[in-house]
Amino acid sequence: MKHKNIISFWIAIALATVCAPQQLKAQSLDQLCDFDSFEHTLFCAYSIYEEESFNLTLDEQGTVIVDNLCEDVDLKEFILLKTNEFRGYELLPKLELGDLIETWREVLPEEIVAALVKHENVKVNAQNNLCANSDPFCTDNGLYEFPAGVNAGLGEQGPYYACLGSRPNPAWYYLRILNPGDMDIYMYSTPSVDIDFCCWGPFNDPTEPCPSGLTRQKVVSCSYSTNWNETCQIRDAREGEYYILLITNYSNRICDIHFSKTAGEATTDCAIMPPLVSYEAPACVGNDLVLSANGASGSTFSWFQVGGTWTSNEQHPVRHNATLSMSGTYGCAISRDGQQSDTTYIEVIVGEKSYEQYYEEACDVFVWQGVEYTESGVFNFSYPTVSGCDSVVDLTISMSHTPNFEIVGDHWPIGGSETYISVNEYAIALDNPLAHIDTVLWSVDCENWRIVPHGHGETCTLYIYTFLETPVELHATVVNVCASIDQDFSIQTSYFGIDETVNNSGVIISPNPTDGEFMLYLDGWQDKVTVEIFDSQGRQVLMRKGEVNQSLTFNLKGYRKGLYFLRVTGNNRNVTDKFIIQ
Repeated sequence: MKHKNIISFWIAIALATVCAPQQLKAQSLDQLCDFDSFEHTLFCAYSIYEEESFNLTLDEQGTVIVDNLCEDVDLKEFILLKTNEFRGYELLPKLELGDLIETWREVLPEEIVAALVKHENVKVNAQNNLCANSDPFCTDNGLYEFPAGVNAGLGEQGPYYACLGSRPNPAWYYLRILNPGDMDIYMYSTPSVDIDFCCWGPFNDPTEPCPSGLTRQKVVSCSYSTNWNETCQIRDAREGEYYILLITNYSNRICDIHFSKTAGEATTDCAIMPPLVSYEAPACVGNDLVLSANGASGSTFSWFQVGGTWTSNEQHPVRHNATLSMSGTYGCAISRDGQQSDTTYIEVIVGEKSYEQYYEEACDVFVWQGVEYTESGVFNFSYPTVSGCDSVVDLTISMSHTPNFEIVGDHWPIGGSETYISVNEYAIALDNPLAHIDTVLWSVDCENWRIVPHGHGETCTLYIYTFLETPVELHATVVNVCASIDQDFSIQTSYFGIDETVNNSGVIISPNPTDGEFMLYLDGWQDKVTVEIFDSQGRQVLMRKGEVNQSLTFNLKGYRKGLYFLRVTGNNRNVTDKFIIQ
């Protein structure tokens, strides 16, 4: 087949005389052909390009557009003809078809091929179907086994694929050189199916070159044969260098890939691989101890515990109900096809589970493992020990709280006399209902009055035998395991019973305290009312009668400073309130 570039194509178009001057409507290649493979796509694009009655271009989205340049050529019939023609090419041997595909890729403009490849980048089911996701491999006596790609689409855009005419089901790997020199890497599939490969290198990193760094200059070995086995040749490798290997599963059948070195003094570094033998950590007393060997199919295994009597021929042996005596060194030798690996050893640690119980008595807040607790209870949790086994903890908390409180009772009790005893109840109101009281100590600053506590002292009865003009302090000390808290409560005896909670009474004194001048607001009162003002000894100092008004003004400037009482009578009710002149 002849090769031409885009310039010669346009020269041919300029010289053509069969083309009409008016260009017909353009269509995308996807609309014209129902392509089921990348090879079919390349063949159709190449056929259109070779016809010289059409032009292939890209739109802004990178879609391949076909322009019909000549009126006398039916594009759809031409496409149908070439589609049927391609069926014959599909029957060609793999190598001949590979040569044709390489020709089509070289002849078509590079940007057109790139667009077609992008449409074919279907990626499913494979973990390492991208260069950047490549898996490590080494050539350690063929003991490792690597899955080939299945239903994994086509190789990604970017690398130069050299001899690979097609690249279905890509699986990417990388190796690192341990000892320098030459190396032949023999690879084969089980079962025996057609695999191909391309290798690039050397690199300083296994993923940094992916994908555009895999250039023509970096190709070191490639094969597109029909064989189930291949040999990759690496020359003059140096310690620490990386080589990237693509293996394509041409058959799309499930199979495994095996690597081994067959020639050369260079070796691969198997330290990049997971260990040949391992165990599931953490291994804890009472649980299963699960051991595992990484071996290719058909391998045999010889497990043993150093210094013990236990042995096993299983690939993944399990020791049930692990004990501390199962800790120690385990060895395993792996054999395959008459070759036996050196015994590989691992250190197994069987950790002991622990069960702990703690009891705390705390005040207000207790912090355990960064968590704050404010209530009593039993709390269960576990945390890993240094061996990874759980330490189970039952934390029993007996929580106490500081007994902050206030005294609840009448600040304005009626005073006592020789013929009258005033009896009043006072109580402790805790700020935190979870706090408890061990005891309460009551006292009052009047030797003639008497206090009788009840229970632990949560309440008391105060007997008032005398009338005092000056305030009296009632003292309470609440004691529990956390603290001893003191509070004082001021008592001012009067000749009148005062309701300290006059909410909804419709009587408001403002301001209170006052300098003597204040407003009395009456809300909800009707008809006539009587307003009386008394001093602390019960002497009336002012009285006013009249029709109800929303507000009344009073001026008691010049009166002695201290406590006064105001009583409003009317509507078959009376309300007493207090105010202070200061």
